[in-house]
Amino acid sequence: MVPVSRGASAWDAWPSAARLCWDIAVHAPGPVATTLAITLLNGARNGLYAWLTAGVINGLVSGHGAVGWSAWFAAVLTMENLSWTFIWPARDWLRDVAVLRVQERVLRRAAAAPLLAFSDPEWVDRLSRASGDLGGRMGQWLRGVFDLLGAITQVAGMLLAVLALGGGFRLVAVLGIASLVGVFCQDRLARVELLRSQRLARPRRLATAWSGLLTARAAAAEVRLFDLGGWVAGRWEQAYRVCALEDVRTALRRLGWEGLSTGTDLAAYVAVLVLAGLAASHAGPARAAGVFAALLEAAVLMQGFFSNLLGAAGGMHEHGSFVADLAPLLFTDEPSGEGVPAVRGQGWAGARSPAVVDVDGVRFRYPAAAAGAEALRGVSARIAPGEVVALVGPNGAGKSTLAALILGLLPPGAGSVRVDGVTPVCGQSSGAAVFQDFVRFTLPLRDNVGFGQLDRREDAPALRQALETAGSRLAAEDLELWLGPEFEGRDLSGGEWLRVAIARGVLGASGLIVLDEPTAALDPLGEVEIVRRMLALGRDRTAIVVSHRLGIARAADRILVLDEGRVAEEGRHADLLAAGGLYARMWRAQASWYAQGPAAGTVTGD
Repeated sequence: MVPVSRGASAWDAWPSAARLCWDIAVHAPGPVATTLAITLLNGARNGLYAWLTAGVINGLVSGHGAVGWSAWFAAVLTMENLSWTFIWPARDWLRDVAVLRVQERVLRRAAAAPLLAFSDPEWVDRLSRASGDLGGRMGQWLRGVFDLLGAITQVAGMLLAVLALGGGFRLVAVLGIASLVGVFCQDRLARVELLRSQRLARPRRLATAWSGLLTARAAAAEVRLFDLGGWVAGRWEQAYRVCALEDVRTALRRLGWEGLSTGTDLAAYVAVLVLAGLAASHAGPARAAGVFAALLEAAVLMQGFFSNLLGAAGGMHEHGSFVADLAPLLFTDEPSGEGVPAVRGQGWAGARSPAVVDVDGVRFRYPAAAAGAEALRGVSARIAPGEVVALVGPNGAGKSTLAALILGLLPPGAGSVRVDGVTPVCGQSSGAAVFQDFVRFTLPLRDNVGFGQLDRREDAPALRQALETAGSRLAAEDLELWLGPEFEGRDLSGGEWLRVAIARGVLGASGLIVLDEPTAALDPLGEVEIVRRMLALGRDRTAIVVSHRLGIARAADRILVLDEGRVAEEGRHADLLAAGGLYARMWRAQASWYAQGPAAGTVTGD
């Protein structure tokens, strides 16, 4: 399971932020060094301005040195203008490189996550927050990093100027105390924003889901057929109102802390006026005007710089949830790949040995399920090489879950699964599969089939042979033909898409293939043809067929009947009918539709 951190504060993200900065610096030293140099130079100029202001005013009062001080002032002003000219291109350069680096790693982490992670609402929420508008949020975070560095440089340079002008530590202390109060207020404000982000994650996803039902093509027919538009719109409004109410509550919480911060800044400014006057009186007549003007300028600027510093720190703090969500996706250990068994067989066109499957006392529970609500409860079975086994049973019996465990897509909570004596590594599939909800890749035909075994995407004879085995009419087509209407390609019927998916499974190198309700959407004639082809695959590989259509089970070598996560019955079709158990009741219920129509009370909900 992908680790999920619950209840972390924004401060917990700072170590991850430092690590992310270091990772970007190592990956893109040129953009980082350029942007950092310009940022530091631009920040340091402010302390110089205060010092030079004092020199120019004193030079004008005394009549000596004003031209020299003015020349230095002009030089610093030129440096400032140049820095502003180059700083934004440098930041854009860095942002593009960093977004590419981070987005690639997030997508790879998501692709490598175990299937079980997508059953964990907390992990799905984290992935949604981390990947949502990643480019924009990453750009904001990077801008915040350099704004913070620039603000630190501004404050440090101005403090040095204040001390050099004789402002003393009292003036620095006043500004420091005011800044500490501001830091505290910003911390409270950041916590308020973090709490808001956490509370709004689920309602925002719900609002998006409801609005998607009203705008997506896939749902349009059923929404109109069942007149769901008003009901769905009402659910969207509910979720949106939750978001709006939380925004109002957050605004009220912010108001109090922002008021305290503003009042402290005003008090500090009054104190600085008094202290600047005292410092000027001790500087002597020749320097009094310049010192007072420079300290007053410094005090005004310092208030702004402290605000910049606190704002930058607060902005980074508010981005803490973004970095906290990214950290597990970026900095957890990569799977080493050690111990992963070699792929069996030599691909579709080569020799393959049918696999043997051993399931021993397997138990499994999904993360979001209630305690004790197990999908599988001590399932044991053995499937011989080349055997075609059907998994049947009521909805929720655990059929697809057992198939996923055998394929290595899910890890057993207890017990063991072995394919050819090897325990499948979660995420390293132990077989090929065709699912009911197979993916219709809007890509060329070559990719749609070749994804079954990536190293054979360029093997045109093998791809065409797989299509012929699946009974696809596309076997004679150009393999570069785009499928799906999204990119002006050819759209296919449901049956033809299914044949392409079967070809993808056929191409795989494994001696095991799982067929999980792939013919559910086909007409009877199409189903008969597809089933015959799928069962023929058992000649050179072991096949597991998950189906509610018991006609398919009748053609299998053996049937496993699952009920409430257990193997309730096992045997051949005729033997199970004679036993008069669950399978027999299910068979009679389905047969009654074709024989004489359903009798009252005969359908058991299978």
